[in-house]
Amino acid sequence: MRFGFLSLHDVESTRFITLLVYQDNNRGISYEIASISRPFDSVIDVIDLVIDLQLDSLETDSQQLYRDLIVCDMPIIYRRELDETKTYIDRVYDELVEIYELNTEAEAQHLAKWRLFIIKKLERLIAWLKKETEYANI
Repeated sequence: MRFGFLSLHDVESTRFITLLVYQDNNRGISYEIASISRPFDSVIDVIDLVIDLQLDSLETDSQQLYRDLIVCDMPIIYRRELDETKTYIDRVYDELVEIYELNTEAEAQHLAKWRLFIIKKLERLIAWLKKETEYANI
């Protein structure tokens, strides 16, 4: 039997879907076979993922996902909390920020004002130089 834990988490103001997939052997022992975390676009992506992974059952702590998937006749159970997905997100939080480049805006806001001033002036100068070279090439 193959089952999964599905949850939505916010990583640096970006909504991520987290799916942990487990395989159960004949002796009642479960082991993790996949862990997926990616930006959440739509419930259609989640449905495709569940079908591709051939999950027999699914548990979620998201009421939104539960409503959307139960309407689609997916094998889903609602639980108040999924500690497994929270632990996984805590473990890979930094990697997700780095892979999806989520903190670039935050870093830009922390630049000193004089650096931002110089950056603006340089961008204007570059734009002006590009315009001048276009006229020179005519």
